[in-house]
Amino acid sequence: MRMFGRVTIYPLRCAMHGAVNIWTRRWGYVCFKPPTYVFGQWWPWYLYLSPNATPWGATLILGRDRECGMEKKMARLRRVLWGHGYDTEEHDPQEAQAYLDSFAGNLPPGFATAMQTPNVALEVIAEIAASALSPTEPTEAP
Repeated sequence: MRMFGRVTIYPLRCAMHGAVNIWTRRWGYVCFKPPTYVFGQWWPWYLYLSPNATPWGATLILGRDRECGMEKKMARLRRVLWGHGYDTEEHDPQEAQAYLDSFAGNLPPGFATAMQTPNVALEVIAEIAASALSPTEPTEAP
């Protein structure tokens, strides 16, 4: 591992397979890796934004769906709930899963069918979360 200020470069023959992490104030860590051929197999590319340089804390993930399909959806929910570069001391990234679970008994009719397709389920829950977190206009008393 080599560190150059806010940039960390990992060697090819380690678990990170030549990944690069760059610290930013706005997004936390910008982590990416080009496709590499290591240990006799190809490892796909990815890019993610994470406050703690881990995919499970990421708020944006780009890469092949086969490797990171569900993580992409969870990243979207974390971004809706807390925004990019959220404070990991204040919000545990696993809270997003607990937030999803809290909707289990309060879902609209027909949602159980949508739960069978995680794409639809997470999109609906992200919209519910966004509307629940958006400030409401104060109403005047009659």
